[in-house]
Amino acid sequence: MIVLIIFGGYEVGRKTFLEGYLMNSFIPDKNYIATALSIKGQTTMIINSLTVFGIGYIMNYSYKMGFYVMGGILFVMLLMTLPFVKGAKSI
Repeated sequence: MIVLIIFGGYEVGRKTFLEGYLMNSFIPDKNYIATALSIKGQTTMIINSLTVFGIGYIMNYSYKMGFYVMGGILFVMLLMTLPFVKGAKSI
C-alpha cells in the first residue's frame, strides 16, 4: 500500500512539472496554454463519463457480462501498449 501511495504521489507531482514544461516550451501564448489544458480536461471528462455509463449499463444487465467486458477492454489496451514496451530500450 505504501508503495502505491509513493508511486501515485510521484506520478501526480511529475505530471504537473512535465505539463508545465511542455506547455511553456512548445506553446508561446498563454491564452493557448489555457485553452489546451481546458480541452484536455474536457476530453478526459467526456471519455470517462462515456466509459462509466457504458460499463454501468452493461453491469445493470449482468455483473458477469460487465466484468467480462471490462477484462476484454483492459486486455486489448494492454495489447496496444505491447509494441511500445518491446521497442523500449532496457536499462
